[in-house]
Amino acid sequence: MSTGKTQYGFNRGTVHAEMTVARKMRRNKTYDLYVCRLSAKDEFVYSKPCDRCVSTLKNLRQLRYIYYTNYDGEFAVLSL
Repeated sequence: MSTGKTQYGFNRGTVHAEMTVARKMRRNKTYDLYVCRLSAKDEFVYSKPCDRCVSTLKNLRQLRYIYYTNYDGEFAVLSL
């Protein structure tokens, strides 16, 4: 299990949490990725990864599924 947070750089933009976690993955294991966001009220809110992250994550052979929270605060799934 690993965690990641979106990191903000001064002139380099942001590194999304999904990419932070992907960098920590070992090549000889298979993973499912869970992405969730919490509101100020500690409720799940929409957290589907952006198209750029999904495209990058699809190229990782060790990743099977991406689970994310939808607009209803429930988990949805992207299969890769």
